[in-house]
Amino acid sequence: MWSEKYCGPWHKAKSHIYGGHSYQSKFEAGYAMELDVLKKAGEIKDWLPHINIPLSVNGEIITRYTIDFVVHHNDGTVEYVETKGYDGDAYARLRWKLFQAIMKNDDVGCKCTKIKQATGWKKGRFKYGKH
Repeated sequence: MWSEKYCGPWHKAKSHIYGGHSYQSKFEAGYAMELDVLKKAGEIKDWLPHINIPLSVNGEIITRYTIDFVVHHNDGTVEYVETKGYDGDAYARLRWKLFQAIMKNDDVGCKCTKIKQATGWKKGRFKYGKH
């Protein structure tokens, strides 16, 4: 079931509720639905939404990053997925780059993926847009 709420004047996205969890956009909620389909089909082991991850350099927490999705694949690899309708401001892009660099160092087997709304879903499974 869908529910919408206006997120504010700084962007056009409306929050949506899917599966009892609030997502920042219809695009993000749609990707959560896709992950549920993949899990039910046995293509992924599990997934978690909105995980807050501290970003530390030399043992000091610089900032925190809330990743949209953490996907646990059947082969044991972990994928961190960020869904974006737009790239955001310079601070958001910097935090994404910092997140990628830290995760590459700390979790060697992980994969970081950014999915932009204009390019559609990964693997070409579903392209989101007006029909």
